[in-house]
Amino acid sequence: MSNRSIRHHYVSNFLCKNFSTNKKTFYRFEFATKKILKLSVRDGFVKNDLYTVLDKAGQKSDALEKLLGEIEAPAAKAISTIIERIGAGKDIEDVIPYPMRLDILNFCILSHSRTPKNIIRINLMTLRMMYAASYLHLTAKKMEYDASTFTLSIDPTTIMLNCIAAGVKIFPACLDLTATIVFHESTSKRFVLPDQPVVLEYTGRGEFTAHDLKILFPVSSHILMIFSRGESAEKILKIGDDEIDAYNTRLCASYYGLLACESEDYLKYFSESFPVNPTHLPTNEEFEREKEVMKNEVIGLIKESNGKPFELLLRSSKDGIEFYRAAEGDTES
Repeated sequence: MSNRSIRHHYVSNFLCKNFSTNKKTFYRFEFATKKILKLSVRDGFVKNDLYTVLDKAGQKSDALEKLLGEIEAPAAKAISTIIERIGAGKDIEDVIPYPMRLDILNFCILSHSRTPKNIIRINLMTLRMMYAASYLHLTAKKMEYDASTFTLSIDPTTIMLNCIAAGVKIFPACLDLTATIVFHESTSKRFVLPDQPVVLEYTGRGEFTAHDLKILFPVSSHILMIFSRGESAEKILKIGDDEIDAYNTRLCASYYGLLACESEDYLKYFSESFPVNPTHLPTNEEFEREKEVMKNEVIGLIKESNGKPFELLLRSSKDGIEFYRAAEGDTES
C-alpha cells in the first residue's frame, strides 16, 4: 500500500493554525452558500492530489508536495519567531532580520502561485503556447495532419515544476522590498485568512516586478506583513479596531470564496458588512472547453492557410497568452 500523501493544502496547515485559538479548529465562511462552519484547520483549504506528479515509472508521486514542504518549513519557523518577538515588543530590526525575510518572501511567491486558480491559469498559458508551437512545427515540416484527431495534452509534472522554476526566477526581483509589520490588540476584531493568502497590489503590469508592488500576507489573527517596493524605511505599525476592516477588505481582493477566522462573531460581522465578491475559479469543465477552443483555433488556422506558410503571432490576453494569424503586411513579432 502506497504511503504517498493525497490531501494537499494550498493554504499551509501551519498558517491555518495561526488563525485558531486552539491550533485545531477555526471558522470558515463560504461565499457561495453564505454559511459559516466550524472546521478542523486541516480541512479548511485542501484539495486531493493537487500537487501529485508522475515519477519516471509513470506512477503517482508526492515528491512535489514534499518539495513544497521543504520551502514551507523555514518560513513556518520564521513566522513563529516573528509572532513571539512582536508579542515581546521587539524593534523591527530584531523582529525580522534579513535571512528570515528571505524565507518568508520565498514562501509568499510559492503561496501565490500554488493555488488551484493559478495552476489552471498556468495550464491554459502552456496549452496556448503548445498549440502555437505544434502549428509552427506542422507547417515548417509540411507534415500531414488529421483535424479530427489533432490533440495535445499537458504533463502535470512539467507544469508543476515550471511553477517552481518560475518562482525561483521571480525571487531575485523581490530582494529590494521593505517590510512593514501591522498588528493590533483588538478583543473583538481579527485579521481573516483568505483561500488566496498572498495578495499583490500594483498598477500596470509585472506582478512581482511592478514598481509600486505591495505584498499583503496575513500571518496570524493579529499580525499582517506587508512587503513594499519604494518604501524608504521598515517599521512596525500598530492599528486600531477601525482600521482592521479596511485591511481585511484588501486581503479579500483576490480570494475565491473561502475565508477563515478564529472568531465566528467577527467572521459573521465582516461577511455581512463587507460582502466582497470572490474571483472566479475556473472549473474543470471550463478548462476542457478552453482546450477545445484552442484546438479548433489551430485547426482553423491550418485550414485557412491552404498549405501556404504564414506568420503566427503571440500576444497577451486575460488568460495569459493567445495566438493569432498575422494579417498581410503585419510586421509585429
